[in-house]
Amino acid sequence: MAKCRRIREVEQWFDGERQGTDEIERHVDGCPECAAHLEELRRFRTGAGAVGAPEAIRDAQFPAFMEGIRERVEYRPFWRSRVWTLASVTAAALIVAVSAFLVLTDGSTERVEATVVESCSTDLEGATVTSYASEAGVTTVWVRTVSQEDVW
Repeated sequence: MAKCRRIREVEQWFDGERQGTDEIERHVDGCPECAAHLEELRRFRTGAGAVGAPEAIRDAQFPAFMEGIRERVEYRPFWRSRVWTLASVTAAALIVAVSAFLVLTDGSTERVEATVVESCSTDLEGATVTSYASEAGVTTVWVRTVSQEDVW
């Protein structure tokens, strides 16, 4: 915005609220900020004049006019109410889910351990069972079968 300290005086002169036409005109001629601001004020006035004269509201139209204003002031945009509804439902569902989890698990945090393989065998004819335990505690069990076709 303009930084000239006399910009307010120029605005008052433009609106006809201030006298001293010669003094203000000389200042505007020498001040580029005030000259640009005055030109902008003239463009605004010209644009506002192009809109047309305002219509008077008749007594019969006044209640409908005021009702329109009330609707616009009191109107809550559709999406805002939906966002708050969605947020509330989501929060409630989250609370129910966490509560159900805590109730159903009894708050126990027992560690589940894998089954330890101590021995292995098979009743399949021609099958062999082999197991291997690694240093990390992982046991692998192999069941191998030999078919008659592989032997002949």
